[in-house]
Amino acid sequence: MLTTFRSRLLGGAIGIFILLGISVLAYIRSSLQETLTSELQKRGISIARHFAVVAVDPILTENRIALQLLTLDHHQHEEDIAYLFVQTPDHRLLAHTFGKTFPPALQGINQPKPGQEFRIQELHTEQGLIYDIAAPILAGELGTVHLGMSGEAIAGEVTKVTRNSCWIVIAILAAGTLLTLVFTGAMTHQIDELRQGAEELGRGNLARRLRIVTGDEIGMLAASFNRMAENLEQTTVSRDCVQELNTSLEQTVRERTRELTDANRLLQNEVAERRQAEGEIRRLNADLERRVAERTAQLESSNRELESFCYSVSHDLLAPLRHISGYSRALMEEYGPALDRQGMHYLDRLDHAGTELGVLIDDLLQLSRVNQADIHHESVDLSILATTLADQFRELAPERAVTFTIAPAVRVVGDPSLLRLVLQNLLQNAWKYTARAPEARIEFNTAERGGHPVYFVRDNGIGFDMAHADKLFGAFQRLVRADEFEGTGIGLATVQRIIHRHGGRVWAEGEPGKGATFFFTL
Repeated sequence: MLTTFRSRLLGGAIGIFILLGISVLAYIRSSLQETLTSELQKRGISIARHFAVVAVDPILTENRIALQLLTLDHHQHEEDIAYLFVQTPDHRLLAHTFGKTFPPALQGINQPKPGQEFRIQELHTEQGLIYDIAAPILAGELGTVHLGMSGEAIAGEVTKVTRNSCWIVIAILAAGTLLTLVFTGAMTHQIDELRQGAEELGRGNLARRLRIVTGDEIGMLAASFNRMAENLEQTTVSRDCVQELNTSLEQTVRERTRELTDANRLLQNEVAERRQAEGEIRRLNADLERRVAERTAQLESSNRELESFCYSVSHDLLAPLRHISGYSRALMEEYGPALDRQGMHYLDRLDHAGTELGVLIDDLLQLSRVNQADIHHESVDLSILATTLADQFRELAPERAVTFTIAPAVRVVGDPSLLRLVLQNLLQNAWKYTARAPEARIEFNTAERGGHPVYFVRDNGIGFDMAHADKLFGAFQRLVRADEFEGTGIGLATVQRIIHRHGGRVWAEGEPGKGATFFFTL
């Protein structure tokens, strides 16, 4: 009987351990699958959106070779990328990584809706699960880039972690089984001695005494048994009375044993659950933190490489651009009289386009330097910087009547060169868009919002529609036509990156025809 009771107790404990282990393994597998999938998609979105930015120039210049090289370069540097291709708005293929034959099944799939920055679609292919990430190029005007991120690596990683977790669960199960075996062995031994003493007492052996000396209920029960045996021996109680007492004692032992078993099972379950849950949580947290740190380091390294690539490409374009501009001016000066009016117009257009491209490349180089330059924090007087810049604008266009209002003694802590570039771009922006105002006004001042200082540049220029405010700080984003106001669309993007590197934020408020205000914090 006792052997059966011990087996049931041990079997129940093992069953509970197995159920807990299966539940924990299922949770680990599901959580890890979700986390790795989310990280893969985020990395794919970042790569696709960056590619959509750098692909603008090759598409605009119709440089198919540069676009193809750019596509192959991204595909080779990311092992999780299954494919990469670029399509025009009418689904014409511009570049891809499929070699000679492009899969017809991918033609026109996963098209982002107007206003979407990206769109993700799961594809089940012969190579396994692939997440197709589509990112519009220049708001979809130039086409769409499609990036296929392979999900096979995730399945392998999940299987590996699940296998390792199985060994841990098995080890915990073995330890719990051993502890349960030891505990039940000690408890059933005392109960067995009580049973044997009761049986002998029932057969008339009134000299039987129990050798159980513990401070718990079983010890108290053994002491009571011994006292009862002594009383029976001294008073020579009849056999019927002894049998009745024996039956009562056995009933008490069974009830107490059942209570102790239930309490022990509950206590063991609670202790095992808490230890197992705490151990798994600590291990999972450590593993997830390590993986997030590794992924973050990889993304930061990729961003630094892309920025360096952008800087190198922009820098290498300067030399041939100077040659083009130089030869076009030489052609105008030396052979201008030999050309007709249409030819001179073409040369003038070529020279003007070269100048604009030079300005754009300079802005791109400046944007790249902003990302790579070290920040030297020191005290900076923004009022003096703003006053100096205002004087320079007046010297460049003395015929304009612009009223500057600059708050005095506005001091901050930051990099002097980068903060000067922030004010230069914001004031130049205000100067440019107040050109048509009869009484132009530009103001630099501070305010307080939420207990923190906020700095702003305000003008009464043409303003803008707040519905398009999210496009202001994107590279190459312009809310007006290039023939109305000059510019490259890089200035405000440069401002945003400098402010972000100083740990602040920048935003704008405006209204068409009533001016604009650009705010920033540090």
